[in-house]
Amino acid sequence: MAEDSRKDKQSQTSDGGSADLMTGGEVADFLRVHIASVRRWARSGQLRGYRLGGRGDWRFHRKDVMAFLRGLTGQS
Repeated sequence: MAEDSRKDKQSQTSDGGSADLMTGGEVADFLRVHIASVRRWARSGQLRGYRLGGRGDWRFHRKDVMAFLRGLTGQS
């Protein structure tokens, strides 16, 4: 039971969100680009993302962001 509790704490950020999910702003900061670039890549399908809620906020799985980055740099 204590191990499950530790695992839950490790997979969550301080604001209660999942550490695996990133906002558009977090992706932009990570890639050092403008958030408009992140949204454009998501809308075009170059970067896999998910729209949430009525406002249509974007969320991105960290693994998808890393795959996108590998594609830009030509790494396998």
